[in-house]
Amino acid sequence: MSAELDAVPSPATLRQMAREMSVAMTARKPKPAPTIAERVAKRFAALMCAQLGAMKLLEIDFRNAVERNPEVCHSHDFIDANVVMYDAMRHEGVSTWLQDEAAMAIWNNAWNLVKECGFAVMAREG
Repeated sequence: MSAELDAVPSPATLRQMAREMSVAMTARKPKPAPTIAERVAKRFAALMCAQLGAMKLLEIDFRNAVERNPEVCHSHDFIDANVVMYDAMRHEGVSTWLQDEAAMAIWNNAWNLVKECGFAVMAREG
């Protein structure tokens, strides 16, 4: 091993290294703000959890995981999930007018996000 590796840095060198690390860490890009669909998805999962509880969300996630039809969401086995999504959209300030194509895109994107991530995981993150 070289003497350079065995040498212990001086306190001044350690302070300088700490400053450089601090600058490098704060220079990292901040995490982008969640999209409206992500906000609605988290709100939807949280509302579902409040109404059904965590164990039911795990059951929904299990049923969705083994479901072969991608159009099916087993949240409807336990509750009228459309009403819950409607409340999530309203709470996040999104239009709930069903003829509004942009609102329906947010609705569908949010629902797909929750199905992909899992209701239980999304509710815990929200």
